[in-house]
Amino acid sequence: MTDLPLDVNTLPLHGVRLIEASAGTGKTYTITSLYLRLIIGHQCNALSPENILVVTFTRAATEELRDRIRGRLKQALTDFNNIHSNDPVIELIRSQLDQEQFQSAKQRLKDALQLMDLAAIYTIHGFAQKLLRQYAVEANVSGDFELIINEADILIQAVQDVWRSSIYPLKGETLSLIINQWNAPEALLSKHVIYCTAMLIFI
Repeated sequence: MTDLPLDVNTLPLHGVRLIEASAGTGKTYTITSLYLRLIIGHQCNALSPENILVVTFTRAATEELRDRIRGRLKQALTDFNNIHSNDPVIELIRSQLDQEQFQSAKQRLKDALQLMDLAAIYTIHGFAQKLLRQYAVEANVSGDFELIINEADILIQAVQDVWRSSIYPLKGETLSLIINQWNAPEALLSKHVIYCTAMLIFI
């Protein structure tokens, strides 16, 4: 793989491309620029929002991306109706379209804005859950399963079950030893997760 400076206007939109970027370098702007090119069909086959997958980490990030992408498409449509655009990506795309392509691009932008509620913008776990539900039979999973994002409730329930079944019946010195170390299931979980895991495996 060759390391090259990123040019969002000419980056090929086929095959596998890896973009490395640190904080504050304009990742969201780059994503919305590439998304815009895919919608218009700039140096690539035009796609609809439901056929462009965007995956990020948190629900808040997905909503921000959806808003930013919608805003960029609106900006492009507005600028296409004006003489000039202050956005260099939009201006370059405009300059490379003939009249027929220009009209087609405007219609694609209008259509895309109508379909943004169907845009495939997910968290990583949200996309995984969608795929597993869609292909539940092939994946051999129940159709009503749900990915667990926050495992804290499951862990405390497991520790309480172990405590109830294994600690309550104890007496004498053994019980005192455990109580002196952990006076409740919550203490075992919060302070000694490794011990908790070991106990769960052992039991």
